Amino acid sequence: MDNKELHETQPASTPLPAPDVAKTMPTKMHPLPSSVLPGSTPTWIIILLLVFFPPLAWYFMWKEARYHRWFPVLLWLYGIISITLFAIITIFVYPQINKLFESLNIERENTWLPYAAGTAVLLGICEILFGIFLFKKTQNGTALPNKLLLITLIILFIQWITIPVWTIITQVSIISPVYMITSGF
Repeated sequence: MDNKELHETQPASTPLPAPDVAKTMPTKMHPLPSSVLPGSTPTWIIILLLVFFPPLAWYFMWKEARYHRWFPVLLWLYGIISITLFAIITIFVYPQINKLFESLNIERENTWLPYAAGTAVLLGICEILFGIFLFKKTQNGTALPNKLLLITLIILFIQWITIPVWTIITQVSIISPVYMITSGF
């Protein structure tokens, strides 16, 4: 019996039954497509924002639970980039720079660059481990708790800020002295 028939057979003072919510709400087995969800952000916009301005993409990802599964992948990606970049600097570049200075008999004060690179590698490892933890949390298909999302956003923002800063510091502490030596200053 549909709502129209119920209305015709019941007295006017009797309220109509509520519609069957289970038929209209998305479930884990039958989610609504993203084009049906009001106010949803298309995936291609999130990807573009991740490339050009990640903090805005993270905001949209926070807002929409369907993107919460992307956060562990971002942590893994940023962690791997950080580990790779600073491991290469520590293992290959820094020793070569020291050999160059020694071969030219130039005194060089001990720099903190290996310590900064080591810290970046450790932070990258922590990011990957936290990403694994978040991945396990997202396996049940529910949204991440706001506390975990806040921690994730803080980690991503710190990484987003520190990588360019450490890249500039690397250029100043490694590349600039080498340029000064090789250009005759």
